[in-house]
Amino acid sequence: MAAKAVTVALFFVGCLYVGVYAQLRDLTLEPDTSGSDVVRAAVAKVLTASRNQARIFGNRLNYWLLRRIAYVETEDGTAENTYSDANYHGGIWQVSEEVFNGIATDSRIQDYRIAVETAFDIRWDETFSWRELRKPLYSALATALNLVAITDKDCLSSTPVEQAT
Repeated sequence: MAAKAVTVALFFVGCLYVGVYAQLRDLTLEPDTSGSDVVRAAVAKVLTASRNQARIFGNRLNYWLLRRIAYVETEDGTAENTYSDANYHGGIWQVSEEVFNGIATDSRIQDYRIAVETAFDIRWDETFSWRELRKPLYSALATALNLVAITDKDCLSSTPVEQAT
């Protein structure tokens, strides 16, 4: 009977350890992770840094725009083609290599890249590769930087129809 109690106790301790470990892992920084929880967490990180002292994007981006792009592109990373191609590294937001390279060199968003480096310790330079976008947070940041680069508006629309445009 004592052996059974020890086994049960060890089982519960193991479950507790696995549960705590899973909650401590930041899936937004793990390559090839996906799902709506991961997308929500990545978007929250981008927008939190945007609204706290870093003020990276100010009010230019909104939650639903980044969420909708992730869903339309890859169904929050759950679509079969999200990570199936070993030569395509755009991640959940499917950022092309051409867009990635443009982000690294576009002088209009230099201040945004510096702010991203400060807030996230990510340098968008020759040492940072397109392959890194397999990490959801990096793919989300690349999308945010690209959105800022392609629009001159102070605030990107929050309505689905205008976002689609």
